[in-house]
Amino acid sequence: MVSGTRLMSRRTSVGLGLAAVLLCATSGIQAHPMQDPAPAAAAQGAAAPAAPDPMKFTSDHVLIVYQVKPDKTGDFEAAISALKAKLGGNGKPELKQVADGMTLYKVTPTTGAPAASPVVFVFDLNPVAKGQSYDLVQLIYFSTAFPDRPEADALYKKIGESLFAPSVTIWPLTKAGS
Repeated sequence: MVSGTRLMSRRTSVGLGLAAVLLCATSGIQAHPMQDPAPAAAAQGAAAPAAPDPMKFTSDHVLIVYQVKPDKTGDFEAAISALKAKLGGNGKPELKQVADGMTLYKVTPTTGAPAASPVVFVFDLNPVAKGQSYDLVQLIYFSTAFPDRPEADALYKKIGESLFAPSVTIWPLTKAGS
């Protein structure tokens, strides 16, 4: 029988491994969120097909887990609230669907958890807006929700400074049982 602590360590390790893979897959986007890919493609000649976006989901229900620095939880919550408000008020139905289906939960730490432990936030995406990326960089810079670049940069910086790295775990859910 596996103890609760050991099981949590294994889950954490698997989650962090998945997060590292996802961060590697999107690191080019995050490093230069507004970089125009056209000049790079022209310089390379025939460009390789783009990798699929790991933040576009086919499942109807997805959980995305973020680990946030304990002293930055207020900043993270404020930034996500601002993002949801911009997406919901953008006038584009597909972005409103993203905002409406996104609920943010904060995991209550167990008694005795170390003070320096990350604070876990869970995005509950239900229903998922199929065909839309839930990558925060895509939502901030490429969705047209933030036409003002300085505002987008400030939000991106606030979120980036809040997160532990690697900090993203994705759990697409499939209904089991009845």
